[in-house]
Amino acid sequence: MGRALKCGFIPLLIGALLAAFLAIPIKTSAQTANPTRDLPEKVHRGETFDVVITFTAPENEFHAVGLADAVPAGWSIEADASECTPAANAVNVISEENRVEFLWYGPFDAGTAFTVVYHVTVPQDAEPGTYEFDGFLTYYVGENPDPFTEDIGGDSQIEVCIPILAVNPDPPDHDFGEVDIGESLSWSFEITNDGCGTLEWTVESDVDWISVDPASGTTTTETDTVTVMVDTSSLVCSCIVYEGHITIKAGDQEKTGTIKVHPVLPVTRDFVFPDDRPDNRVAEGSTFEVRVSFTAPADGFHAIGLSDMAPSGWTTQVDIMECSPRADVAHAVDNKVEIVWYGPYSAGTEFTAVYKVTVPEGIVPEGEKEKVFSFGPEEECKLVYYVGEKDEACTAPIRGEKEVKVVPGTRVFGTTGEVVCNILPGVTVTILDGEEVIAQAESDETGYYELYVSKTGTFKAVASKEGFRDEEQDLTIEGLGPDYEVNLDFRGETGLVPKAPSMMYVLACVHNWLYPPVECGLSMTKVLEVVHAWLYPLEN
Repeated sequence: MGRALKCGFIPLLIGALLAAFLAIPIKTSAQTANPTRDLPEKVHRGETFDVVITFTAPENEFHAVGLADAVPAGWSIEADASECTPAANAVNVISEENRVEFLWYGPFDAGTAFTVVYHVTVPQDAEPGTYEFDGFLTYYVGENPDPFTEDIGGDSQIEVCIPILAVNPDPPDHDFGEVDIGESLSWSFEITNDGCGTLEWTVESDVDWISVDPASGTTTTETDTVTVMVDTSSLVCSCIVYEGHITIKAGDQEKTGTIKVHPVLPVTRDFVFPDDRPDNRVAEGSTFEVRVSFTAPADGFHAIGLSDMAPSGWTTQVDIMECSPRADVAHAVDNKVEIVWYGPYSAGTEFTAVYKVTVPEGIVPEGEKEKVFSFGPEEECKLVYYVGEKDEACTAPIRGEKEVKVVPGTRVFGTTGEVVCNILPGVTVTILDGEEVIAQAESDETGYYELYVSKTGTFKAVASKEGFRDEEQDLTIEGLGPDYEVNLDFRGETGLVPKAPSMMYVLACVHNWLYPPVECGLSMTKVLEVVHAWLYPLEN
């Protein structure tokens, strides 16, 4: 059924006249009212939009004007005469024919501009695609008994589009890679509407260690950013790449992303060197401490095994009592050490494995100041453990410090001889740090000796030989390596004194005091030491 919308108090008769008028056979007009339709380019389901049609009176006495426009089938129309300029005398919406009709009596002068506005609503179930509008303008001019008609030009098509879910990246996959257990991470992706209208979307995860923010929203033309957050505190096994999924839904549209993370239990190796040196530099023959630390990631942490490997040819020592908590089993074979705790332990228990490594002598090539050695290979340096009732053994690599710079130590060299300046071979030179012997060497047939000290500091150097009294000197090592070598002679003023020198020996020393030779002059104090040894001889 049609319905008539009147402007003011227009008799119902007008509707019938309008229908009859528009049913008159139409002749093509030579006039140029130029009716033009203006439509939006795109509309979406449920949207109400305006259709605007304009035309101009081509001549004076422009009258009996009728405009009919057909919309796509099933689309609803609303029209009001007062929204037209000039206001229409009558409007008729014929719903069953998807058509609207307008009538102006006139007459109007040439150049009068007409604007027709009516409203169309797209059905909620409209299929996406292109739809057609079709209409015409008919009118009379002056006394001419024949009507003129013109098809409505301008826009005749309109596209119905729907909200289209789009994500960037597509698919929204992300691999966080290796991360420390307990670490929280985030990553973001974008949601846009590649169609039109309002896109209503939700995002959800299929695992409890993945959360999203925001979890829902609406998008028209803007870009929405969604942050994906991963909490690895419950992911306690280092040998597993955990995988979860996020699903973005918008109506019947759906996008799925895969989120991966490889949580790793942090196991850290630290070196503790003599003198707390910070540069990872040790001397040949020295011993330093290795500490490997980690924390129980969860309750039921048990069957824990740590294996570590020093460079080939180095030796290791381990004591279960030096580990915290005390280890249940520990042994060292050559350059490899293995430590075991039975457990179980509660989450947060802090572990420190402690063992000692000794650097071999002679591993730095002659002429080089240092050589770098590495712990490993990496596959041999790891922590293996179990958590709770899970059957899978978890494995975590040892990270942290791995390279050690080995220097030849600081060379201490010199000549051994008697107080009277004679060369004395076979003298044992010992370097003492308190009561600890840190280096020792014996002079050759020319009296030359050479040794290497692997510590810095001030030490006691003692020269000894059967039949002679020990001679002591202070030795200061300021640094390690060739740049810090020390020449320390035991000859003349620092030479060895026999346990029972003869009178002639004493007189020779007095002579060297009164008439000192270039290399072996003596002080009065040294001469008095020799005199004392003559007067109070020691047994050999």
